[in-house]
Amino acid sequence: MSETVKILVQALPKVIKSLSVIGTIALVLVAGGIFVHNIAFFHGILTQLPSMVTEFLIGLLIGLFVLGIVSLFKKIIGEK
Repeated sequence: MSETVKILVQALPKVIKSLSVIGTIALVLVAGGIFVHNIAFFHGILTQLPSMVTEFLIGLLIGLFVLGIVSLFKKIIGEK
């Protein structure tokens, strides 16, 4: 195996981990942007912050809220 192929094979796990983190951040930003631009209440809060930060925070908060609801529902129906 050539040296280039060895480097690429060794780098692949790191690239995939990086893509998972970057993809998660992108999805949180997109979700936050959807909520901020379509719900007037969210559009009017945190106006002093840059829009990207606001969208990230809104997306993260709503995501955590939904995670809590799903976790609670799983406990209620007895799923692990």
